[in-house]
Amino acid sequence: MKTENKLIVFLRKSARPLWRKLGFAKAVISFHQLRAQTVKGALKMYLAKRRYLTKILEAKPIPAGEGAIEVHMLLHHKRIYEGLWALYSFAYFCAQPCRIVVHSDGSLTDLDVGLLNRLFPQCKVIDRETADSLILSYFRKEGLVQCAQFREDFVLTLKLFDPFFFLDSKSFIFLDSDVLFFSHPQELIDGIESVDNASNISNLYFVDFCNAYTLQPAELATLLGENCIEKVNTGVLRVRQNILDFKRIERYLQQAQFSYEKGKFNHFAEQTLWAMELTKSNNTLPLPNTYAIAPSGEEADLVSGHFCGGGYSTTMFYRAGLPRLAASFLG
Repeated sequence: MKTENKLIVFLRKSARPLWRKLGFAKAVISFHQLRAQTVKGALKMYLAKRRYLTKILEAKPIPAGEGAIEVHMLLHHKRIYEGLWALYSFAYFCAQPCRIVVHSDGSLTDLDVGLLNRLFPQCKVIDRETADSLILSYFRKEGLVQCAQFREDFVLTLKLFDPFFFLDSKSFIFLDSDVLFFSHPQELIDGIESVDNASNISNLYFVDFCNAYTLQPAELATLLGENCIEKVNTGVLRVRQNILDFKRIERYLQQAQFSYEKGKFNHFAEQTLWAMELTKSNNTLPLPNTYAIAPSGEEADLVSGHFCGGGYSTTMFYRAGLPRLAASFLG
């Protein structure tokens, strides 16, 4: 362990001049990243990011203003290129007209919006100020005090609440920016194409390795009156427009288990609420294992991967996922 720590310290100090020489002035490998990855893997990740991340701008634009399939994403400025890859990989392999709606967490710049519109003409970008005004006003009008406070304090709740205020369809697909698609997502889009049936299609979710929830199974069962669905991961969701019950969520948030100090949140609070609402909704199913959590990115039968959790999984988004996609649609 001491040898490893010395190597990491040495690399951090000695690599900076090399990065400057190579144009890596902003590529800083943190101590925790190096402990989670091999040194070789970390270097490969940064080389892959440098080579591939902005190449998505060379892709042929895909119109994103109409279609029965509606896709939403919450996006941060520092994740703009990852978000472009994620959305493009879905739209490309979907091979059907779809509407793309991007929700800014408040950090997207005019340049970011320009990049989104360049790659996805007619896509819709919801700015944070507009969303705050509409949604917080609604919550306060309806007496949903806890929902309003939670949304103000915890940015990930924009994933939970906001799409439902800007929907044009009876169902939608939600994607995280660390998700990539590698083949036709038949399971996700099956049934959406038929507008008449869209209100009756199954809710679908990624299956996680374990329960990544803020509450224990017994606590969830007490609140729900039944056992909660296990291993819900919200990297990819397909849900109906009527799945959420805001008054029910308000009651959940009044429980001590969801209390928090301002500025200190459990990262999985939003995911827990999704799991609870999916449990209360009829006709909710897991996606098959071809939709994988933390894949290598090299699996032949992989439809979609959620490269979450940091460490090795994050490196493979860049090292394996982007090169594979570049070969598919960039030539």
